Amino acid sequence: MKYRLTILLTMVLLATACVKSKDEPGNGNDPKPDNEDPYDFSALQPDMSSDGKYITTVFEYRPAPGQFANENYPAYQTGDNDNSMTQKALQAIADNTTELISLGVFGGYVTFGFGHSVINHDGKDFAVFGNALYGNKRVTPHLGSCEPGVVYVSIDKNKNHLPDDEWFLLAGSEYHRSRHNYSVTYYRTPSDHIPTPGIPAYRTDTTLIRWLDCDGVTGYVEQNSYHTTNNYYPNWYSEDHITFSGELLPSNIQRSGTSYALHTYDWGYVDTHPNDSLNRNAFDISWAVNTNGQKIHLPFIDFVRVATAVLQQAGMMGDTSTEVTSAQIITEDEAKTLPKYEGQ
Repeated sequence: MKYRLTILLTMVLLATACVKSKDEPGNGNDPKPDNEDPYDFSALQPDMSSDGKYITTVFEYRPAPGQFANENYPAYQTGDNDNSMTQKALQAIADNTTELISLGVFGGYVTFGFGHSVINHDGKDFAVFGNALYGNKRVTPHLGSCEPGVVYVSIDKNKNHLPDDEWFLLAGSEYHRSRHNYSVTYYRTPSDHIPTPGIPAYRTDTTLIRWLDCDGVTGYVEQNSYHTTNNYYPNWYSEDHITFSGELLPSNIQRSGTSYALHTYDWGYVDTHPNDSLNRNAFDISWAVNTNGQKIHLPFIDFVRVATAVLQQAGMMGDTSTEVTSAQIITEDEAKTLPKYEGQ
């Protein structure tokens, strides 16, 4: 009887995990019902005590496993920990740099802030840049290597200068086609692991990093022949498994025979358009929704989080991971020059 009860409890936990995860941005500090409107921010004032339109602080760098983990973007060195890797991430994306960081596969994220609060004015309020590229625009417009990440924002309601208040998703063009409150746990590869090669030959290990999602579905982050000196699981993590939660976008893989490409999404995502378009990489705080999909008016924000929003293998391209190179505040005058796309 105890055995049957254990199985039943496990099935219930897996079934409910996808509905709401405590690690989902916004869930950990959801406001408790009371007589006050939890989304009344009118008494708060933005922090304009310093200047700077670019990233000045990285609060967290928590990539998921992936082909660039440890190897580069940024590179891990023996003795590195959360603090030192976060500092490396800051050095890569602070100010108006051209370096980048990789967030790994689904759920991996970076949390950062600008020189001051970002005011929610008419139009787009800030931009985040990646390293997306298109193929031949005349043949396949908006198709190439686009690795979409979602954006969350937060306001420093408790005024402790830390990103520990409720998070809000900036709902992009694919919001109503996305899976909300999804979570995945990744497991460190055992030391006695024996690789499982696949076909074609570039699939050097098809069972490198095991993952289990909140539906009970399991799969693997595969090793490819272009990244074989890397174990794909961030070496500085003390945990042997780590769970990430958030918004899961539909797969953007387009396949033709043995060729793979990653198409873009229209608007509202990081690393899906080349950096030559400010507007395509720009975000409006007015797109904010809470975990129930309710639109929330934020007069300003203090923190931004970017997270990889797909879980997929794209042939020779390997796993899909969002990259971030920089971010900047958009002034009200700049925003007036940026047109809206359908649905914005």
